[in-house]
Amino acid sequence: MGVDETEDLVKIKLDNPIEKAEEDVLERDDMAKLFVERIVELDVSKGAVVGVLGPWGCGKTSFLNLMKQHLKELGIKNIEFNPWMFSDTDQLVGTFFAEISAQLKSRLGLPDIGKFFERYGRPLSHIVGWLPFGPSIGPVEKLLKSVVEIFGVIAKECPDESMTARREKVEEALKKLDRPIVVVLDDIDRLTTREIRDIFKLVRLTASFSNIIYVLAFDRDRVEKALEEDGLPGRDYLEKIVQVNVDLPTMPSRLLEREFSRELSDVLSKIDDQDEVWPDVSVEIIWPLINNIRDVRRYVAAVRFTLCNLNGQVAIADVLALEAVRVFLPHVFAELPKSIDGLSYSCEKSNEELKNQVYSLIRVASEEPLDERRIDQLSGEVLSVPMSVVISMIKRLFPMAVRFIGGAEYDRDFEPQWSQDRRVAHGLFLRLYLERIVGEELMSIMDAESALLRMKAPDAFEDFLRSIPPERLAEVIGRLGDLEERFRPECVETGILGLFNVLPLIPERRRSSADVGPDWTVRGVISKLLRSFSNSEELAKMVGSVLSKLRGLYSRGVLLSIAKDIENMPEEALDKFEKDWRQDVRQTDVESLIKERELLNVLLRVKRMADPSEPPFDVPDLPSVTLSVLKSAKVEELGQHYGSRAVLREVTLCWDKLKELYGNDEVLQERLEALKADNPKDVDDLMTLVDRYLDNSPADKR
Repeated sequence: MGVDETEDLVKIKLDNPIEKAEEDVLERDDMAKLFVERIVELDVSKGAVVGVLGPWGCGKTSFLNLMKQHLKELGIKNIEFNPWMFSDTDQLVGTFFAEISAQLKSRLGLPDIGKFFERYGRPLSHIVGWLPFGPSIGPVEKLLKSVVEIFGVIAKECPDESMTARREKVEEALKKLDRPIVVVLDDIDRLTTREIRDIFKLVRLTASFSNIIYVLAFDRDRVEKALEEDGLPGRDYLEKIVQVNVDLPTMPSRLLEREFSRELSDVLSKIDDQDEVWPDVSVEIIWPLINNIRDVRRYVAAVRFTLCNLNGQVAIADVLALEAVRVFLPHVFAELPKSIDGLSYSCEKSNEELKNQVYSLIRVASEEPLDERRIDQLSGEVLSVPMSVVISMIKRLFPMAVRFIGGAEYDRDFEPQWSQDRRVAHGLFLRLYLERIVGEELMSIMDAESALLRMKAPDAFEDFLRSIPPERLAEVIGRLGDLEERFRPECVETGILGLFNVLPLIPERRRSSADVGPDWTVRGVISKLLRSFSNSEELAKMVGSVLSKLRGLYSRGVLLSIAKDIENMPEEALDKFEKDWRQDVRQTDVESLIKERELLNVLLRVKRMADPSEPPFDVPDLPSVTLSVLKSAKVEELGQHYGSRAVLREVTLCWDKLKELYGNDEVLQERLEALKADNPKDVDDLMTLVDRYLDNSPADKR
């Protein structure tokens, strides 16, 4: 699931224009060559203005770079001017003439033309802002004001030479050239409306020079809107300036798909062919948002970095879908952290709250206000791309939220599978993706995955469990049970032995009366491990092998009680294991017996399960044994008042179990009095509890 960070980071292609034909994935080099041949054939005795038109991201700059290569092959020199690099109108206009003249002098080796062009442009740079704009000159007052201002500036800037004289010198120098000069202006559509207008004024003032061809690259819609004035369409003005243009074609879907697949080939190869989500995710969420090669590059760069960051901790198909939303619908993505509960389900919030979280995503994607009734009617309608993508995102990635938009209702029984597959349908993995932080609960899921991978090797499995902090061990083991479908018979023995061996390490930390203790957590996982056997004989053989290797009487007794509930466990084998275990308990020496975990339950099980043919079981009459039994009878009862989350804790003794073990109150009291007479150390709290029971207070007995 992971991605090789070093290799992938090197391969990431950012949104940079290509420089040469070898990099042409859009197959536009032939088109660029034809374009150059066409503009070279133009009559440039009075200059020419041609346009390269296309929306943002369609590859205009790359096309210009290909064009420049073909100009170079024909020996035609070009000058580049990018107006987007300058911060305001005054700087833009002033720099235009200075930059063009500088490149004429240095790059093209035309110092005379450069000098004449600079002298001609210097006064014009001061008056461009005053020039009337558009097809219509406008009110007479505006024209008169402009004329006065223009002549004032010219008089100041040209005291010894008229503008006409300066223009004639530029024209005369340009006519001597045997080939035209191409002036390329890119990124015009990135300018403000005022700056776009000023650029076209500059072109209009200088476009009639001989042997000068302006090539302007821009988005037609953006520029036409900027050139509108007094109700007159900007297209009319544009047609007066740009004499020839080429509209870059929309990128064919086959090329987009090829480039997308090539850029993400290593990632896509890691998506399982059996992943039912991916085909729908790619068609319904990703592809509708990708329109050009720029989108591909932006998306691929984002995906690569995110996958490296997550390092396989979230399903790749889910990451690819959410990254498309992040890159292309950032306003929707910003709403996701507020909608985690609604998308993945939360028991702590009302159904209405969860539904509102999901609806907020749809409202953000909509281009018009939507009330709840309107959202309920969306099914079957033709939706905008953002709306369609968001609806698909909910359906494909967040099944728990589908019920809010008219789909099937899922329950939380699917959560273990989503957790196993690391799907964002599980709230923990959605949080991991959004926050890039591995929380305690998610860390337990990941540790459970790691433990499962080590279960074939006895030492590796147990060592890994022991490396987990004790306070997290019960949670990790519980999460291991969620991976039940991946349990294999060859791993069962190792798993059971390891779980029993680490059980004493788990602290008792119950947070409510409904919580189960660590013993029951371990029992649940062992039960699932045993159920992975379909063959009864193999199951019996495996249980016998584990019993022979378990170190504690308590652990062996627990395993037998679990095996008893396994449907295909042979009764004959189970009866033999039970009898052998009871015999082992009877024969265990006192020193070993008093060290046994949960001694009360061990001895009580022997007494309860004893066969009639076996001699009666008597608990050794020794204070050390009584003390060990008493310690295991001490429990903490948890309770809660109705309507309150506060947990009430009370330490009690399993008095009824003690009476059952010793046979009656008299024997139990004799053993306890003997223990008190022995004066055991460091058990004052336990003996105080015993005194309460011996006082025969019904309220205190449990």
